[in-house]
Amino acid sequence: MKKILRYLFFSLISFYFTQLIYFPFLLNREALAVFYLLAICAVVTLFSRTFFKVIRFPSTGFGFLVLNILVHSVAIYVGEMFLLKYRVFSLNFPKFDLFGIIQTPVVYLNQYTSIILFSAIYCLLFGFLYFISWNKEIK
Repeated sequence: MKKILRYLFFSLISFYFTQLIYFPFLLNREALAVFYLLAICAVVTLFSRTFFKVIRFPSTGFGFLVLNILVHSVAIYVGEMFLLKYRVFSLNFPKFDLFGIIQTPVVYLNQYTSIILFSAIYCLLFGFLYFISWNKEIK
């Protein structure tokens, strides 16, 4: 029970700060639309480490981070397709010109890149919170 509450609390904190940094979703007019998105992130986070341990995939380290970002991205995309409570929009970076010295082209990212970027920020924040709360019991 303590582990579930810790995961839910860290998911809530990670989701809040991720949506402050980058939130590529257009929510429906319903008040519960953001809770569907939060529930998807929390449930996938809760079961991903256990699932990866069962099927003998990496459950720690960089490999786990990459797989976790992939699983979160797929879950958010599937939730978008079936729930119809939110829509992912693409991210556009405008052309930037710094006194004629630095000129960048206009960058258009599709919705899949936006989902991956959101998932990466969420997973990194959750992983950081999980890391700083982890303690090794000395026996």
